[in-house]
Amino acid sequence: MKLPFKSALFLGFVAAIPVELANFWLAMPPIDVGFAANTRWYEYVLAVEWVILHFPGLVLSGWFEQRGYGKYDAFLLFASGYLDTALLIALGFVCFRFIRRIIRRRSRKPTAQSER
Repeated sequence: MKLPFKSALFLGFVAAIPVELANFWLAMPPIDVGFAANTRWYEYVLAVEWVILHFPGLVLSGWFEQRGYGKYDAFLLFASGYLDTALLIALGFVCFRFIRRIIRRRSRKPTAQSER
């Protein structure tokens, strides 16, 4: 039996690599920078998205810093963001497949036996 989640997880983990690399190099970390007075609305949205996706890494980095392992902050943020992004992409694939299957079931033509 082939599970639909298996290929969706693989696709999610592959698709999350460029997303998280771009996020890591271009937007790391927006919470320390602060915002200017003329900040646009989408910059706030991106910052909130970044914090939500990297929240496990933020918690772990605080925990690691208390124990003297502060040099692993960047890795923890990247790993937590990558895992969250991969799972969200995989969830998107699964939802898309589920919706597509429902549409296919409802759009089937009725057979001659059911029309009688």
